[in-house]
Amino acid sequence: MNWLTIRLNRIKLDRKMLQYISWQTNSVLSRMTLWHIILTTSLIWILGIWLWVIPQYHLEQMDIEHEINRLEHFKVHYDLVKPKTFLPSSQLNNLPPLSYEALLALAAQRNLHLVEYQQTNHDQGAIRHRCVFRGEWLATREFLDDLQPTIPHDFRPVRIYEIAIQRNSQTNMIDVTFVMETGT
Repeated sequence: MNWLTIRLNRIKLDRKMLQYISWQTNSVLSRMTLWHIILTTSLIWILGIWLWVIPQYHLEQMDIEHEINRLEHFKVHYDLVKPKTFLPSSQLNNLPPLSYEALLALAAQRNLHLVEYQQTNHDQGAIRHRCVFRGEWLATREFLDDLQPTIPHDFRPVRIYEIAIQRNSQTNMIDVTFVMETGT
C-alpha cells in the first residue's frame, strides 16, 4: 500500500465521521425545545465564567499585587519615600500673621512654587491675599488641606473666598489661584 491509498482511505473515514457527527447533531437539535436551548446556553455560559473569566481575573489581580509590591520595594530601596517635613512651630510663630514669608514657608513644605502674591487692605482691618501656586496636583491638594491646621491658633481667622485651578497639559502641573482674607 502506498501513501496515496492510505490518504484516500483516511479521507473516506473523515467523510464518514463528518456525516456521523452531522447526523447526531441534527437528531439532537430536532428534539430540543426552547427550554433546552436556554438551559444549555446558560450552562455553557456559567462553565465559561468558571473556567475562563474567574481565573483570568485572579491572574490580573495577582499581577497588580505583584506590581504594587515591586513598586513599594523600589520606593523603599531608592529612598523615594519622603517623610512629611513641617516647619517647627517656633519658626511659624515668629512669622507675621499670614504674610508673604509665611505662605512661602508653607508652600516650601509641599514643594510648591509661589508664582504671584498680592496683599490688599480692606475695611475694618481685614487683609486680602491673592496667591498663585504652581506644583503637582497632590502637593497642591495637601497644601490646601494643611493650610488651616498649620496656622497657629493666635492667627486671625482665615477665610478662602475664591479658588481657581488650571492644569498645564504639557507639564501636567497645576496653577492654583486663591483669594483669602484674614482679619475680623
